[in-house]
Amino acid sequence: MIEISGVRIKKDGKTLLLHRKKWDHWELPGGTVEPTESPRKTAIRETKEEIGVDVEILRELDTVDFEIGGKNVRSYQYIAKIISGEPKLMEPDIHDDIGFFDLETQESLAPNITLAGLN
Repeated sequence: MIEISGVRIKKDGKTLLLHRKKWDHWELPGGTVEPTESPRKTAIRETKEEIGVDVEILRELDTVDFEIGGKNVRSYQYIAKIISGEPKLMEPDIHDDIGFFDLETQESLAPNITLAGLN
């Protein structure tokens, strides 16, 4: 099973999402958990790599198992806040858009995004 980890960053009731070209869906900042790090550390590192900000993890949100592209994936998700920097696309070869969206109305969400913890 592949393990990934990411963060939910909220602003004015909306969630920061990235549009992944390969899957044509919107996803949370995050990425693959490396063998030498915890899911929490992965979430912090990957957020910096993908959107150029430093975050503080506030709490664990959810763990979701799903299948994509024929692979089983476990996704760890955290609520986080930005402590420095402004979100911007850092990997334009992977993501082609970034923004804050209302999850309840956003189409084409990644399979690991749940509406849990919206409040």
